[in-house]
Parts: sequence; C-alpha cells; structure tokens
Amino acid sequence: MPREAIATWPTGRANRISVRAPEALTGNRVVTIDELERFQALVFNPSTTSRDVTLPPVAACQGVQVFIGNLGTTTGTLVVKDSGGTAIATVGPSAAGDVAGAWFLCDGTAWYGTP
Repeated sequence: MPREAIATWPTGRANRISVRAPEALTGNRVVTIDELERFQALVFNPSTTSRDVTLPPVAACQGVQVFIGNLGTTTGTLVVKDSGGTAIATVGPSAAGDVAGAWFLCDGTAWYGTP
C-alpha cells in the first residue's frame, strides 16, 4: 500500500506562529480558549510584582501548545496555573530587552510547563 503524501507548504521557509501583542498586566490574568485557538505565544509584563496567569480547563485544550513570555525586567514574575489554581511553573523576569518564557503543553488531562 502506498504511503500517504502529506505536504507541508511552503518548504524552505521559516515556521511561523501567531504571537499576541505584549500586554501590561495590572492584575491577575485568565487566558481564554479563544486566545489559545488564535495565538501560540502570549507575552505579558507583570511590572514589579507577581501575577497569576491561569490557563483554560484541560478538557478544552488537548494538544494545545503555548509559549508564555515575561517582559518584566525587575522583580515581576508570572505564576502560570491550571484552571483549578494549581501552579504549573513560574516564569521569572528577564533582562532589559529580553523575554523570559516557557512552553506549556496540554494532553487533555493536565498542563505541563517547561520552566
């Protein structure tokens, strides 16, 4: 039986992901499933404090991969949590002009972070 031909187009070009414009946080942030359907990278600036970033319920996110970046350049951290409030990973501040971040993956039963 012949193999199915699966094309990836365009070949020889960079892979592109959709990145949401950076957002300055004034409080904790809940990420919606609609945002994850549209963007594969979210970048936040927590300023000089710790902010919670809560991901959507796992049942709606099987197979989702999202990069969460921190633009905070002093002491601001992002504590990424699941919808039940359990911390998955903390993304610390970055150096000026840099983005600190981590990838978050969902298998439909849990979120996993790569701090």
